[in-house]
Amino acid sequence: MTARQAQNVQINLTIRTTQNGHTNQYSFQEHGQIITIGDQLYLRYQETNSQQKIKVLFKISADNLLTIKRAVDNQPTTRLVFSRQHDQMASYPTEYGDLALVTHTKKMRLVISKIPLTGEINLEYSLRSQNNLVGDYKLRLIFKG
Repeated sequence: MTARQAQNVQINLTIRTTQNGHTNQYSFQEHGQIITIGDQLYLRYQETNSQQKIKVLFKISADNLLTIKRAVDNQPTTRLVFSRQHDQMASYPTEYGDLALVTHTKKMRLVISKIPLTGEINLEYSLRSQNNLVGDYKLRLIFKG
């Protein structure tokens, strides 16, 4: 049986988005939890700065794949996968059906320290839909136990 460990963490997240020539940046701090199951690391938290209930899960795989799942209230979950080697297919649920997306990872740096449990995720990527640029994104997440 695979060992499972959980620990509460403080999360600092900054996201910078550029879409249609307009750049926005937002930052927030949340309390979350890190869960280690075998070689997989899960970071989960709930965004509290909006009127909606938003649950977020980061999964770091042993093969350095990063998956981000985001669930808003009762809407379908958005799942984006990032890889240094290959573009990844994704879908974004809309009221008109799923929008096919491609994530192109420009930069991904994952630094995890086990004692004490701390880490930093730096991610730069672009999203495309039907060969059209949706936007460019920079994400920096720091967590501390």
